Amino acid sequence: LTVSIIVSDTEPPALTFTPATLAVDSGGTGSSTLTATDNVGVTTGPDVTCTRGSFNVGNNTYTAPVLSGQELIGGVSDTCTATATDAAGNTGTAMLEASIEPPPDTVPPVVAFSPATLTVNSNARFYGLSLTATDDVGVTTGPDVTCDQGTFFSSTRDNPDYYTYFAPQVSEETDVECMARAFDAAGNAGSAALAITVTPRPADRQDTLPPVLIFEPATLAVAPGATVASTLTATDNVGVATARVVTCSLGSFNVGNGTYTAPDVSGDTRAVCVATTSDAAGNTGAGALTISITAPGPVVSFSPASLALESGMTGMSQVSATDAGGNVLTPTVTCTNGGAYDIGTGVFTAPTVTEDTFSVCTATATDGNGR
Repeated sequence: LTVSIIVSDTEPPALTFTPATLAVDSGGTGSSTLTATDNVGVTTGPDVTCTRGSFNVGNNTYTAPVLSGQELIGGVSDTCTATATDAAGNTGTAMLEASIEPPPDTVPPVVAFSPATLTVNSNARFYGLSLTATDDVGVTTGPDVTCDQGTFFSSTRDNPDYYTYFAPQVSEETDVECMARAFDAAGNAGSAALAITVTPRPADRQDTLPPVLIFEPATLAVAPGATVASTLTATDNVGVATARVVTCSLGSFNVGNGTYTAPDVSGDTRAVCVATTSDAAGNTGAGALTISITAPGPVVSFSPASLALESGMTGMSQVSATDAGGNVLTPTVTCTNGGAYDIGTGVFTAPTVTEDTFSVCTATATDGNGR
C-alpha cells in the first residue's frame, strides 16, 4: 500500500519593492526593484497596477503622470500594487508609494482688459469694462488696478467681473493709463494696461495760447520825417478779441494803413514799436517792429559848379554847406593841378599852364554827428 501524504501549501508568494517609496517629478521616472519569491514557486505574476502612473515590470521603472491644474500646486501621491500567485492559488502583494512633485511654475497669470483702449469725456464714467486674470495653476492675488488719473472700480457687487472707469476733469485732451496686476502662488506676476483718452468738454476747455502778432517786414530803415510801410497781422487759435494797439518809442505807427512815420531828428537813432492784442481768454500776445532812423549828411555845393578860365586868371564860385537841420557849416576846399580856392571870397585862381588843363576843387563839410 502506497500512500501519498500531501502537505497543503498555504504560504503566499513574498513580493517586495526596493525601495518601497519614490519621489518623482511630474512626468518623470524612478527605479524600484520588484522581487517575487515563493516556497514552492510563483506561477502567475508579478503584475503591477497603479492608481495614476505606471510600472514597467521588465525594467523595474515607475513613470509618473503629468500633473495639471490644481495638482500643480502641491503635487499628488500614487500607489502601485504588485500581485503574484503560486500553484496553490495563494496570492501575495506589495505596495510602492510614489510622491509626484509638480514642476516649477514659471508661467505668469494672463491679465486682460476688454476693451483695452477707450475714450471718455472729462468728468464722465465708462461702464461695462471687463477685467480677467487666468493662470495655469491659479491666481492667488489680484487683479488689482491702479490708474495715473481717474478711478477704476467694480460696477456692482452682484457682478464683480464688470468695472467702471471714472475720468478726471481736464481742460485739454489727456492720456491716462490704468495698470492691472495679478499673482499666482509661485509669485509670478502678470499685468495688462488700459489706455484711456480723456477729452475735455467745451465748458472745460481752457485757452492758454496767446495771439501771434507779426510785422512784415519786422525791421525798417527810414530817413527822419519819412513814412514807410509794414503790414501788421494778428492771429489766434480761438480768435482775437481786442483791437491791436501799437506804441512806439519814437515816431508813430498807423494800424489802419500799416505805415510808420519817423520823427524829424537831426541824428541817427533807433526806434521800437510794440503791437499788443488779447483773445477772449485774456491771453495777450505781442510783436515788435525795429526801425533805424538815419539822418542825411551835410549838403555841400558850388554855384556855379563849373568855370572856364584862362591861364593864371580868376573866377567866382560860391561854396555853401548846411547840415540836415539847416545849420550853416564851414567847408574845406582842395583843388588839383595847382588851382587855388579862397573860401572867404569864393574866388578860384587858375594855375599858369601852357596847355589846356582841368582843375577840380572838392569841398568837404562835417556836421555835429561826424558826417
